[in-house]
Amino acid sequence: MWPTAATHPAGRVIAALAELRRIAQGHYDAYAQAAPTVPPAAAPAFLPLALVPLYLKRLERFGNQPFQMVDVPQWRRQWVLWRAARRIP
Repeated sequence: MWPTAATHPAGRVIAALAELRRIAQGHYDAYAQAAPTVPPAAAPAFLPLALVPLYLKRLERFGNQPFQMVDVPQWRRQWVLWRAARRIP
């Protein structure tokens, strides 16, 4: 009898990482709802959070390859941060 994806160690790793991505998305969504209440003086401290959706999307794309190195090009990260910084009042 062959192990199923749910009982195979790699399948469990993939499922655990999917759950972690779901939790991270939930925390990001909570931040996004609270973001308008952040004082303008503190807003720059939250700029790195603009990268979260970018990384979560990239991790989702490689979800079935849990040991694949996942990164976002530097120019893309800078572009996302620049756009987010322009939205700070």
